[in-house]
Amino acid sequence: MGEPSVERQRSFEELLAQARAGSREAFQELVDPFERVLRYRARRRLGRRLRGKISDSDVCQLTYLQSFENLSQFQGNTFDEFACWLLGIMDHVCQKEQRNYHRQARDISREVPLAGVKNKLVTGEHPAIEDKRNRPFEAAWRELPYRYRQVLDWRYHEKCSHEEIGNRLGVSPDAAKHLHRRAMRKLSDDAHKHEKE
Repeated sequence: MGEPSVERQRSFEELLAQARAGSREAFQELVDPFERVLRYRARRRLGRRLRGKISDSDVCQLTYLQSFENLSQFQGNTFDEFACWLLGIMDHVCQKEQRNYHRQARDISREVPLAGVKNKLVTGEHPAIEDKRNRPFEAAWRELPYRYRQVLDWRYHEKCSHEEIGNRLGVSPDAAKHLHRRAMRKLSDDAHKHEKE
């Protein structure tokens, strides 16, 4: 990236100090220049199969979350060092998501019994109607990324507010709300796809 100007380096160091002191705004300013690179890298790292399970924006969000939580471990003090550190975290996030996906696909003990899914998704209808309506949602639920299932479970089964979910994830209530919306949209879209099968 070349030698940073003195002014750019000073600005980076000030933002880094504020972010280490807990400022989310300063941290956001630190990571903003890397957004396009991180999205591109996420798409390349995840591969086609996994991109259907987790989006590149989710990977970026997980990367930002982990890097903010572990900012005290960053030992560098330059823009380039921060870039390498951030990309390294993204690589770890992608590897973890790949392991989770492959482990879930092979582990038969993780399969959810049909009755359990029915109780969660539909209530008060004739069993034959329930069974027919549940199939697309069951399939969509099983394919949903773990983070999405976790957010939906907290929201609907534990009755958590967006603020509580944000606290658990270490993100703002607004970010938790957006994550919840994306999870619902993906569940709905995937269920519609399975209805057509």
